[in-house]
Amino acid sequence: MPENIELFKGQSMVVDVDVIPSTSNDYTINFTSSDNNIVEITNSSGNKVRVRGVNYGDAIITCTVTNNSGEKIEDSCIARVTDGEIYAISIDENSLDLVYYEGQTFELGDVDVYVCYQSGVNILLEESEYEIDIPNPLTIGAVLTIYYENFTDEIELNVVEDQLLRIEIVNLPDKLNYMVGETFDPTGLEVESVWASGKREEIKDFTIEDS
Repeated sequence: MPENIELFKGQSMVVDVDVIPSTSNDYTINFTSSDNNIVEITNSSGNKVRVRGVNYGDAIITCTVTNNSGEKIEDSCIARVTDGEIYAISIDENSLDLVYYEGQTFELGDVDVYVCYQSGVNILLEESEYEIDIPNPLTIGAVLTIYYENFTDEIELNVVEDQLLRIEIVNLPDKLNYMVGETFDPTGLEVESVWASGKREEIKDFTIEDS
């Protein structure tokens, strides 16, 4: 038998047993697992046995050959059940905003990236574990690309033209008290535009209705 085999949780595998010499006959083969909660025997035929990884850990698969006289010989191998190998990474679309605005800065904390194992287990990566490629500030058609080891995933963000939401007075004029008939003095008055992207810009060319 092989010295050891590795399964990912939920995987089935056929293990071949070599009986030497090949001309041997008049014997029976029986397979057992030391822990069916880790690795179970699902089927056997001749010198082949199908095993399935049930849960994480190690189990010993033993092959017992018995001849017509009741004499026995045995061999065994260690079967280890893990999550298997990484086959992909995946950007969680639900962690992204539905809409981004042109000119907005994309923050790394805005995205969740998972590493996908053969067992079906997906593990969230730390921000420091992967590399990110994104045009900042965002442009229309911007593509978010994530790199982890030899794996890549990408997604096109929904970036739309930025929209002006409102203007705000951020600093009142120096003079607030007037006598009837005086002319308004805008000295010290500061106004900013507020955009959907969160951008704020000082407005220099505003006009005043001062009737």
